[in-house]
Amino acid sequence: MRSLWHWGIIFALALAQCFASCSIFAQSNYKIAGLVVHAFTGAPVAGAEVSIAPTSTRQVLQSVVTEDDGGFTFENLSVGKYVLAANRRGFGSQNYQQHQAYSTAIAVGAGKKSDEIIFRLTPSGTITGIVADETGEPLRNARVILFTHDVRNGIPEIYNRIDSTTDDEGHYRFSHVGPGTYYVGVEAHIWYAADGVVNLHRQRIHARLVPRSNHDEALPDLVYPITFYPKATNSVGAAPIIIHGGDEQTADIEVTAIPAIHLSFGGPGTDPSQYPRVQLTQTLFDKADVPFTPEVEMIRAGVFEITNLYPGHFTFKVQSNEVKDAAMRTGEMDVTGDGELNLPPKVLMATVSGDLSFENTGAPSDAQQIQIRNLSSGEVIAAQVRENSQFSFGAGATAPGTYAVLVTTGGAPIVPTMIATGAKVTRNSVEIPPGQTVHLTLGASGGSHQVDGIALKDGKPAGGIRVMLVPAEPQRNPGAFRFDQSDSDGTFSLYTVGPGKYTVLAIEDAWDLDWEKSGALDKYLSGGTAIQVGAGPQKTVEVKVQ
Repeated sequence: MRSLWHWGIIFALALAQCFASCSIFAQSNYKIAGLVVHAFTGAPVAGAEVSIAPTSTRQVLQSVVTEDDGGFTFENLSVGKYVLAANRRGFGSQNYQQHQAYSTAIAVGAGKKSDEIIFRLTPSGTITGIVADETGEPLRNARVILFTHDVRNGIPEIYNRIDSTTDDEGHYRFSHVGPGTYYVGVEAHIWYAADGVVNLHRQRIHARLVPRSNHDEALPDLVYPITFYPKATNSVGAAPIIIHGGDEQTADIEVTAIPAIHLSFGGPGTDPSQYPRVQLTQTLFDKADVPFTPEVEMIRAGVFEITNLYPGHFTFKVQSNEVKDAAMRTGEMDVTGDGELNLPPKVLMATVSGDLSFENTGAPSDAQQIQIRNLSSGEVIAAQVRENSQFSFGAGATAPGTYAVLVTTGGAPIVPTMIATGAKVTRNSVEIPPGQTVHLTLGASGGSHQVDGIALKDGKPAGGIRVMLVPAEPQRNPGAFRFDQSDSDGTFSLYTVGPGKYTVLAIEDAWDLDWEKSGALDKYLSGGTAIQVGAGPQKTVEVKVQ
């Protein structure tokens, strides 16, 4: 007969196993439930497909279809966070409380409310039309550009959102267009210009491979200027297209051929037989820069001509292809008619290279990149760090100017210490003079970090709040900003954060905030939470919602 002590041990082990099983069962007995409703009317949306995916994998775990009342339920869920998404014809796919690339994940666990969700689904619209010339002939393979009011990098402007191409009958279509104000522009080519017939023949004439003849005049020198709905040849006259949600708007566009404008210019290099690299952008809606493909011909040794221009405001960059004494001319002008391309005198390009080391690891790990950002133009160029810890932006490839310097490690920005030979260093920026060979010696404290926190509104966790990580010198370090949206339990995570001083902000309804504008965040910074990243173990940050 076994002793009572022996049976007591067996009972205790069985009881412990039961508690473990019960605990596991409890952790898998949570649910996500709620209603999908029309974002504008509040009416239930039946037949919508709703899915959940763990935030750790983003792989869909379960999918259900909403009932007549818009209801949905996911049961037997484990503790964790889930991405909640819904889609239905006429609405498009959307995440819960989605703002641009951010959304609110649903936190599931003890004491977390996840079964009374109201998912407001925004209907999407469509913009369609036909592109035709002045005779009514449809134009195929025309580039159609959709512009929209948006906030990018903290700047609210009209931006180029997406491109499309017309089919053989001149049709184009933009689907899943959200509510907003849009403009449609068309970039088309005369059929013989698109096929390269005229340009090829002109090049052969200038090369004296074929004689000029009366036949040269058989193909008129015409171009289609970029044209906006309905038939405006500048963005000022573009008609807005309003999408309220679920609308289908028709925007037919008529383009008219006009005589091509020719601008001549002298090559910036020392070898008159070398064709330069010519880059053009056309400025539309004051700030939207759209790339323009120039056709360039040599009309005599050292003199070139752009042959396919039309009236508008263009930015020009003309750069020599020579490695030694590489030079560049840049400028902008309003093109109105034939003439000379008026650009400032050429400047010699600089050669920039260097080496990188990490204070705590010595040589850099893989996937290191050095980025320099021109503080005047905003242009960013990057160089990969090689295994020997060295990097180069190329011989004669860097324009003179003042640049902010960042080291990226898997996407994380690190402001390095810097010593420069052939250039002047001020804090984390370097002034690169023309024609110089510059060597940068960079030191970084190494690694990237994760900042976890919770947004609190009136002392309680708040979901759907915009969270911003602001570097100590925001204007000089725009690449060091980090963003997130708090999840349903108020928590957030900011990834790939470089060492340094920051302020964490939580701002309600701040998705249109012009945060990159100087002084735009001043009134919020005092209400944020100051942190030091990389100086020790990172604690969970509590941030008051403003």
